[in-house]
Parts: sequence; structure tokens; C-alpha cells
Amino acid sequence: MAAADSRIRGSSELIYVDTLEYLRRGGRIGSAAALLGTALSIRPLLTVADGEVAPLARVPGAKRALNKMVDIAVERAGQQAVDVAITCAEPGEREQRVSGELRRRLPQLRELMLVNGSSVIGAHVGPGALGITIAPAL
Repeated sequence: MAAADSRIRGSSELIYVDTLEYLRRGGRIGSAAALLGTALSIRPLLTVADGEVAPLARVPGAKRALNKMVDIAVERAGQQAVDVAITCAEPGEREQRVSGELRRRLPQLRELMLVNGSSVIGAHVGPGALGITIAPAL
């Protein structure tokens, strides 16, 4: 139990949202913010803080947002040995690219998994969402 508790407390979650529509529908952002964000091609990055989903960054463009997400994952991993899970609806080229970049940039990476996300999570963040979880290796 102590090992599991330590791993959970040491984990970090990052979430890339490809469309603002589902955040608007769920009441996380207003209609004006969704309209403006969509017009400017803003992609939010979210995290989980104290058990709550919280904003992390707003980045213009999908490619830049995913690059920023990888940068944050590398920063949060630091020099410790880590396991990483990439969660998405259906792994594809984009997820393979993110996976390759994490493998290249995390010298202490022990295990990297591509995981299919739940449809319930997809209903809240929309299609194209991608999550990265960084956890201390056991």
C-alpha cells in the first residue's frame, strides 16, 4: 500500500484538448472563450491538481501544444526513473511521435505504455484528446 500511495502522490497528469467544444458543453469554459479560442486555434493543456482538473497552459496550434506538453512532461520527470503512460482514444501517428520524443528525451524512462482512454473521459474532453501520466518507477 505504501508503494502504491507513493507512486500516486508522485504522479503527474497532463491533458491535451484538441477541441474546445466539449469543455464548453461541460461548463468548464464559456461560449465566448470557446469561440475566441477556436478562432485563434488555441489548444488548452490541463493538469490534475489536488484531484481536480486545472488549466496548465494555452498554446496556439496543435503541434506547438503537443511539443509544450512533451516539454512539461520531461521537466516534471526530472532525472528520476519514471514510467509513462500515453492515453488516447485510438493510438496513431501523433501518439507514436509523442512516444518517440519522450523515449528520446527521458534518459531514466523505464516503461512507456500506449493506453486506450475511456469513452467517459472522451465525452468530457472530446475526440483527439491525449493524456500523459508520468509516475516514479517502482
